[in-house]
Order: sequence, then structure tokens, then C-alpha cells
Amino acid sequence: MILWEQDNAYGLCQGWGKCATCGGGLNFPFVVWFSTDRGNPANLGEKVVFFCSECSADMYLGFSSDMQQMATAKKIKAMGFHKAAQQGAISGGFVWTDKTAKQ
Repeated sequence: MILWEQDNAYGLCQGWGKCATCGGGLNFPFVVWFSTDRGNPANLGEKVVFFCSECSADMYLGFSSDMQQMATAKKIKAMGFHKAAQQGAISGGFVWTDKTAKQ
């Protein structure tokens, strides 16, 4: 979630929160990211991460691309192709389905 100003309960984090990437202080706007609680809401408070606007902009393409690739790899692995996700990433993102190199 992007915080634009201190009109939100998480806006108070601006005073004490630090960017997870650079370790610097937070100035509006900044990102508050909540990791999944994986079924245990008691752990949610421990999984709050802040990113300053500079770091958010710098890592936008690389980080989001990595997360998308991981989600795809998990889907491929869930279908039973355990090595295919890694091989697809190494070959440039393509997973060949047979020996004739058809996608």
C-alpha cells in the first residue's frame, strides 16, 4: 500500500520506520508492504516492510519481474514439472514441451 500522507494509521510509521532496502528514513510517499500471514494472523505484525519512494522506483521492474517469475515457477512445479521452471528461467523464460522445441 502506498502512503501519501499521514492520514492513515500506518502514516505514523514515517517517524520511526526505515526502508528495508537502503535503511534510510521514510518520507511521503512510501510503500508499506504486508507479507502473507499464511493462516496465522498473529504473525502479521512481524511481516510489515517499508520501502522509500526512491528504492521503490529503483527496484520496480526487477523485483516485480522476479516475483512474477516465481509465481509462474510455482505453478509449473505444481503441475509436476519440477525441473522445468528452473530450466525455463535459465533458457530465457521458455519451457519446451517436447523434443521439437514447440512451446
